[in-house]
Amino acid sequence: MRALAVTLPLLYGPEDIRRYLEIITGRTVHLTLIEDSPSIVSWRETPEGDFRVRLHRILLGADEVIFSEVAEGIRKDRKRFPLIREFIRRNRADLLRSDRGAGKICTKGSVYELDKIYEDINGQYFGNLVTAGITWGRNSKKRGVRQRTLGCYDERIGIIRINPCLDRKKIPLYVIENVVYHEMLHAYLGIQTVDGRRRMHTPGFKRMERRFRDYEKARKWEKDHGYR
Repeated sequence: MRALAVTLPLLYGPEDIRRYLEIITGRTVHLTLIEDSPSIVSWRETPEGDFRVRLHRILLGADEVIFSEVAEGIRKDRKRFPLIREFIRRNRADLLRSDRGAGKICTKGSVYELDKIYEDINGQYFGNLVTAGITWGRNSKKRGVRQRTLGCYDERIGIIRINPCLDRKKIPLYVIENVVYHEMLHAYLGIQTVDGRRRMHTPGFKRMERRFRDYEKARKWEKDHGYR
């Protein structure tokens, strides 16, 4: 198959990206740049056969190969973007600094060291294939214990955040390990989009979630102590 003779200019903007996507996909593209969204790239086909594409601003400044991957993903309706994931991994520190209110990476807590927990789980369950970063989140007094989110995975910048309420001696190690495993599983499997809706806890996810050795014990502890 002959490669398309199309390149992005050295200094490009949103309109250049839109035209580039149009040439590769062969369709009319309506491009919207997004910021406060967990998605890096998403699209839908209109009844007229156009593509409405939403692209996260953190990709502005990326190499042309990134947008080539986006265009091919749209053209073939393919949701896996390994080059984008690698771009985010390599630029995680800069992306985290640019993420409003994100704070800095901090893995050492008063009781638990997240990087050690992460490395153990990555090797034991994921073959060291998870590349997301991990950090303690910020303390917040706005929510009661029962409303707390114990962990979250930010797909935009490839960062797992763990609630610092777990960094206490009364919290068993297996509880925090279960939370870290859960968020690493999100990073490993990615976030699926079905019929335009994001699906995080799919049947496949739930099956793999139960593979963690202390899953049932950790869930019971969380329930007994008002964390769910």
